[in-house]
Amino acid sequence: MAVVIAVAVVIAVAIAASSCTSPSPEPSAHPSAGSPTGATPAAFRFHVTHHTLVRGAPKLSHRDHRIAARAITAARTLITDLYVAGFLDPTAWRSADYREALALFGRGARDEARRELDVLTAGADAGDRYAEIVARPATLALQLMTDRAGATILISATARFRAVARGEEDATALRSDGRFVLQSVDGAWTIVGFDVTRSDRPAGAS
Repeated sequence: MAVVIAVAVVIAVAIAASSCTSPSPEPSAHPSAGSPTGATPAAFRFHVTHHTLVRGAPKLSHRDHRIAARAITAARTLITDLYVAGFLDPTAWRSADYREALALFGRGARDEARRELDVLTAGADAGDRYAEIVARPATLALQLMTDRAGATILISATARFRAVARGEEDATALRSDGRFVLQSVDGAWTIVGFDVTRSDRPAGAS
């Protein structure tokens, strides 16, 4: 169910050595995730609860912090897009066409992601089982690593996603907990490693 490349280990070791943590306020340009009645794909966003900055340089400049802030926004957008494409876009899950979700993975991780589609998405039979999927508030914790020049080079994103999938007779609580390793490739952030677990259950079960 997982493919996590060595960069995840590098992040973990660096965090144990030295880190700087601060809360992550939500940029005003993005609506918050979820509502009392769930969220539509257009409104759904992960809420970044906090981020940890792992310094590869002795000191970061204001410019480096601005770059990190942009990386946080990019990471949230990427993970949000993944779960929208995998769970919340009716066009995708009703037809089991998850190509947009797969496109968010780098080449090294995409083949494994394709093999793990039933873990990473609502599944191949979602269109037969469900009439709608409604998101609940979702959270994201980020760990960013900078190089010696202060540039953000890797991000480890820990995602907690919840949704309710309703069928004709019953409902299922979809529960996805995942860790994703993101890397900037040719100027764009992409998923290069992941470790995701699913623990779906009947809606209303404890």
